[in-house]
Amino acid sequence: MSSDASNTQTKLVIGAGDFLDLACEAWRALEPDTAIERIALAQDDAYRFDLAFLAEHDPARVTLFAACDDTFLNFKRLELLAYCRMRGYRLPPCIAPGAVVAPGVKLGENAFVGHGAVLAPSCRVEHNAVIGAGCSVGFAARIGHSAWLEAGAVIGDRAEIGAHTSVGSGVVVARGVKVGKLCELRVPGLHRDDIADKTYYNPNYPDPLRIFN
Repeated sequence: MSSDASNTQTKLVIGAGDFLDLACEAWRALEPDTAIERIALAQDDAYRFDLAFLAEHDPARVTLFAACDDTFLNFKRLELLAYCRMRGYRLPPCIAPGAVVAPGVKLGENAFVGHGAVLAPSCRVEHNAVIGAGCSVGFAARIGHSAWLEAGAVIGDRAEIGAHTSVGSGVVVARGVKVGKLCELRVPGLHRDDIADKTYYNPNYPDPLRIFN
């Protein structure tokens, strides 16, 4: 093996669905000299991932990115992140080409910022959160860990999105509004008031649902 070959870095992009392909393309554009390996993961009848293949890699030479959508309230993506962390792998954030990330923005581990997204100064995107293509995240806004913003969602200045919350396309969260944990905002429109934990806006129901336990 040549010296150049032995020094080649590898990134494993693991997960499932369209987001896996999207993340692979983003990483290939960002790191053309890195060997990007796409690994689609299956789950058994108990919805467990088979990650035995990670034993074949050296965490000192390989970085990972966990690319699952918001299935199971984003917990499957968090499960992958936690598993890889425990085995010593690094999972740096991904900023896709064309995204605009202002100085002072803080991005957590395994966070993703999609093509054309705009992140204003002083906003914070916690670990494992996904900002879809064309999203706008305002000044000093906070996106909680393992949150999911679909393409085109708008988060106002100083607004907060709770952990594991999913915000759909066409949803606008106004300035200063606090959205709780484990929420789903799937109905396009403007939210001007705070939203409690475990509140679900679903187009199949005329009124929002809330779970109290």
